[in-house]
Amino acid sequence: MNQGELKKQVEYWRTGTADDFSCAEMLARSGHGRQALFFAHLALEKALRAHVTHATGSVAPKKHSLTILAQMSGLAMDEEMINALGAFNRFNITGRYPSARGRAMSCHKLDSRMEQARRILTWLMT
Repeated sequence: MNQGELKKQVEYWRTGTADDFSCAEMLARSGHGRQALFFAHLALEKALRAHVTHATGSVAPKKHSLTILAQMSGLAMDEEMINALGAFNRFNITGRYPSARGRAMSCHKLDSRMEQARRILTWLMT
């Protein structure tokens, strides 16, 4: 991939990151926690895809695991961040498959998870 294509691809993922996290925040404010966390996962996935694309010089593979994408990105992440990304992986599943929902999440826990995603995204986007 040439530099111009690479830059466009990275920008594509970064723009998608911002759009999806904005949607996640709107869903969280309106009480749709499961959907909010699905979109937060999607935003994290896209931010990591931007880094993978930049690091490898090719389009990131169609994987949804945040921990695999983080590993592929080559970013130096501490154990706490890796664990947080691993925990967010479950929201990809519960957002797609209603039967995998599990227990409802409290407003406090939802707010905490959204803040965690916001902190990680801030780090990934700077």
